[in-house]
Amino acid sequence: MESPAEIGFVIMTHNRVEQLNRLCKRLTKMFPKAPVVVHHDFSQTSLDKSLFPPNIHFIEPSLPTSWGGMDSVEAIIHSIEVLHRETAPHWTCLLSGSCYPIKNAEQILTDLRSNQFDGHIGHLKIPHSPPNFDDPKLKVYYLRYFSVILWGLTVANKRLCRRRYRLADTWVRPLNTIFPKIHRPFSKSFHCYWGETWFSLSSKAVRRLLDFHQNDSALKHYYRLRRNVDESYIHTILANSPDLNLSNDCLRYTDWKNSPTTQHPKILDMGDLPKLLKSSAHFARKFDMKTDSQILDELDVRISET
Repeated sequence: MESPAEIGFVIMTHNRVEQLNRLCKRLTKMFPKAPVVVHHDFSQTSLDKSLFPPNIHFIEPSLPTSWGGMDSVEAIIHSIEVLHRETAPHWTCLLSGSCYPIKNAEQILTDLRSNQFDGHIGHLKIPHSPPNFDDPKLKVYYLRYFSVILWGLTVANKRLCRRRYRLADTWVRPLNTIFPKIHRPFSKSFHCYWGETWFSLSSKAVRRLLDFHQNDSALKHYYRLRRNVDESYIHTILANSPDLNLSNDCLRYTDWKNSPTTQHPKILDMGDLPKLLKSSAHFARKFDMKTDSQILDELDVRISET
């Protein structure tokens, strides 16, 4: 095995090939020695690998992925395994194709070297008991990860489920009272956590994640019947590890407050540039070259100047 790189990247994509290419070229320019693994769902969008820098490693065959499903988590973890198979980087950053760096390479590496954390990942503890919370988000997360599932039954709860309903992961609130502990892996000593999907993990945290995922089938099985598991499964494993010192900041800039939808953060444009430059985050999302490519051009210039 080669000597470890200081940083490596896993990028999850299913569309926006041109924007993915730009991100890969930018990362390669900023971190010439950094390994970059891309999991692109070829079943959703075709892609010409010859147009990408030669150091980009594509997962082949790619795994079919669904929005927020356990198959997406399996693809993330498999990609991390591939990244660490040849040269295990000291830090692994998970990005989407709509992410882009907002700090230069020296600043990113200095920040990661100088802190005492084993990982930067948002992790909010979801109470184990049925919710009586002032925060409505906690109620949503509790229902998402604790509610009893009835196979073959669909309940149209428009307030909580605004998209199509799948038979395998229907929320049935009343059954929580009747079966309060049925088939749940969570307890007072093993909590459920929620956070945004993206993170930066040390090699220590990566080893913990891969070992747990390989050896614990019960948690995997439980999350396969849930939705939005990319926002909980990895977070739950790491946040329940007492030997890890985790930062509750994923170092990603997002703007949910001004987004027209609850499903995705705001598409960032030139009007957001001052806030991006002031942010302590390393990367930002969500960008869309078709909406505003000028902000990416400007970030390239500003990062190069610093």
